[in-house]
Amino acid sequence: MRLLIGLVALVSAGLAAPAQAADFYFDLTSFQTAVPTASLIEDFESVSGAQLDTPLPSLTRASGTYAGMAGSPFPNVFVSSPGYSNYGAGNNPTTSKILTANGDESFDVTLSGLTRALGLNLYLNDFGDATVAFYSQSGALLGSALYPSSSNNFQFLAFRANPGDLIGRFTFTSTNGGTLNTGIDNIYAAPSAAAVPEPASWAMMLLGFGVMGGAMRRRARVRVTFA
Repeated sequence: MRLLIGLVALVSAGLAAPAQAADFYFDLTSFQTAVPTASLIEDFESVSGAQLDTPLPSLTRASGTYAGMAGSPFPNVFVSSPGYSNYGAGNNPTTSKILTANGDESFDVTLSGLTRALGLNLYLNDFGDATVAFYSQSGALLGSALYPSSSNNFQFLAFRANPGDLIGRFTFTSTNGGTLNTGIDNIYAAPSAAAVPEPASWAMMLLGFGVMGGAMRRRARVRVTFA
């Protein structure tokens, strides 16, 4: 029986893939190579009517809820139409709908589903830093990135959390967006596999059931003789 248990441990160790630690990615190609299951979950292109070009306290979408933490005359989110020309250098005129704000931009985004990996496009300005922070569903900080003001105001940022951690929320905060707009667009996420065992886990469970069955059969064959 000890030999069989040792075989289970050896096979499971050989099948298990090495854990991938938390990491940041700064271009979409690298992110999709590292996380091939990531797909676009939000581009704001279907926002229309009273929700378009209008300051709102929050915006609820299938991808999540986008709440304003700053702005004027009240904390707001604002989905701008294509054709705006008041964004940072290299972003004008805009060619897509972008989540920004009337006044300074600062958003708190609660995702509709948990994910281990999240990426987004950033529209920045020349006036100061922008910070993106990623949180668990319980509010624990999982990782953050600070972008200094730069001549390149269009950036991509993605974050993959540590194994076992899932992203449920993120925040975006920029400096002096009331003078020159900043914002976010094109959000990518990988579906959570928390409830689905890894292939190595399936193999280990099946092998374990086989070992248990073999042990039970061996026990059933033992004969007890009374003197």
